[in-house]
Amino acid sequence: MSAELWKALDIDGEQYRIKKLDAVTALKVARLVMTKILPVLDMPGITDVMSLTNVEDIFDKLDFDSIASALDKITDEDIDRLVKLSLRSCFKTMPAGDAPVINDNGSWGVPEVEYDLVLMVRLVVETVSFGLSAFFAGNPLGSLPGGLTSFQPGQ
Repeated sequence: MSAELWKALDIDGEQYRIKKLDAVTALKVARLVMTKILPVLDMPGITDVMSLTNVEDIFDKLDFDSIASALDKITDEDIDRLVKLSLRSCFKTMPAGDAPVINDNGSWGVPEVEYDLVLMVRLVVETVSFGLSAFFAGNPLGSLPGGLTSFQPGQ
C-alpha cells in the first residue's frame, strides 16, 4: 500500500498526528460530507465570500437566510457523528506518547480540545481532508462496474 497512513500537524506549537480513516469510517464521513456539508459550501456566491478578508465585506455578501436554512439540515447528531468519527483518528503528541483526542468510548482524551471550538474544527477539517483526499481526487467510482463512472457529489 503506497498511501500515507499518518500526517503530522503543528497547530500553535502543539504537535498532532492524524491517522488516515479506515475505509468504513471514511465511507461514513464521506456520506455526511456529501449530503450535509457540501450543500452548505455550494451556495451561490460562497466562493466570493471565502476569498474576502475584510469582515464587513464578508457580512455584506453573506446570505444569512440561505446559510441558516442549509445549516438547519445538519442535525446535532450529524455534528456529533462527524466530530467523533473524525477525531478518533487524531492524536496529540505528548511526552509520554500520543494521546487520542477522542477516546473509543467517545470521551475526550485531550481535554483542552473539548473547550476550544477553533481547534476542534481545525482538527476535524484536517482529519476529514486527509482521510477523504483519495476519495475526492479524480473519479472515486471509476473502477466500479455498471457505468458508475460519472460521479459528481450532490447528484
